[in-house]
Amino acid sequence: MSGPKLRQDYGDASMLAVEPDGSTPISIGLGIGRVLDKSGAGNTAAQATSTSRAIWRGTYAAFDGVDDSVSTIANFDLTSTPFVTLVMGVRKRSDASRGVAVGFGPTSAVGGLALELPSAALNNVLMRTSNGTTTGMTMPAPATMVIVAEYRIGGLNRLTVNGVAVTSNNALTGSFGSFVLDVGRLLGAGTAAAIDLYELQLIGAELTTDQKTMLSQYMAQKTGIVLP
Repeated sequence: MSGPKLRQDYGDASMLAVEPDGSTPISIGLGIGRVLDKSGAGNTAAQATSTSRAIWRGTYAAFDGVDDSVSTIANFDLTSTPFVTLVMGVRKRSDASRGVAVGFGPTSAVGGLALELPSAALNNVLMRTSNGTTTGMTMPAPATMVIVAEYRIGGLNRLTVNGVAVTSNNALTGSFGSFVLDVGRLLGAGTAAAIDLYELQLIGAELTTDQKTMLSQYMAQKTGIVLP
């Protein structure tokens, strides 16, 4: 798959460390301070504040929904692509308050995007973009999900959760930006998501149906669910 990419595999201990410099190997029950990019693209993520680190549970990272997050050290540049595909295996533990599971740029910035678990409407899964386009569906917590979120410039967004798809009503315009990618909490200061994250892949390209099916089945195996 071509285009900019990032892969965070929270089930692979070799990709994780307690400290941002990688000096302390991860073990179950410790906080995650560094996540290497398994795609090979070098988009390493880190969390310098020890009290804001998701806890490693062996097969997933548990984000507390209060202040846990991890962010890429450098900007993730999506300016060259009109299509972004986000695939993740995740468990949403709570609908108590809005939480940003994945955030790319501030909500006021042109070219930003986010995936909210849940959204401001609670119990929803919601794709959001900086121009106000939203695409969502109801999925009350607790819920284990395989999510495929497709963001398209000049076309309609598409959200697929556990094999069920919904499409946005209006098209995106402009271009995607170059921002830090935040996981668990937008910009390390906004609303946080109470989630168990197994794996996250972000690809700056449109995937074929076969590629999406393959990734979805892979994520389903990791999360222990059966897709239709």
